[in-house]
Amino acid sequence: MDQTWADTYAEALASFGGTPLGKELENELVEIFEQRPEAVRLAIDDIGNGYAAGRIRSPWGALRAELARQEARTKVVVSGNAERDKRIQQAEQYMRAAGLYLASEDEVRDDLFGDAGRLRAWKDDDELRERMVALWRSLQPAAARVEAEALERAENWKRGQAALQAPLVPGVPPIDWDAGRLRAYADSGSTMLVS
Repeated sequence: MDQTWADTYAEALASFGGTPLGKELENELVEIFEQRPEAVRLAIDDIGNGYAAGRIRSPWGALRAELARQEARTKVVVSGNAERDKRIQQAEQYMRAAGLYLASEDEVRDDLFGDAGRLRAWKDDDELRERMVALWRSLQPAAARVEAEALERAENWKRGQAALQAPLVPGVPPIDWDAGRLRAYADSGSTMLVS
């Protein structure tokens, strides 16, 4: 059903208790009505109900505000970038802390973009996939250095353990204490070795 601004205005006057409308505001409402007539009609019904219930004192101002809110809502665009950026930042932190020890580029892709990956929602983003693999590649010298240091510490530990097993004085066999004699020596307070 086509409805003119005059008909809509007459309905609004009836809903708003006959309160007249100023020319400037009417021009604004006519422009909005030309773009979105159904939105104007629905807003008039809602505001009329609020005016009749006593919740709204200035119905024309409330109509203007409601239509402005509706207009603002139509311009909202969801980008999803905030969540994506957060996940990428977390994945980069993971790569610097632990992911650098992954064995291959395929393992990196699977770990980040596989079925249980941190970035699985963006598995089709080739640019992001390459960015994360490039980060892994750039971290490989640090991973190799850490691994070499760990191997060196392990070798030092092995040498220390071997030194502990070696006799204190070369050519003199270590004393093989049984537990009873060792406990008796410890309890005696003696500083002399007993044989």
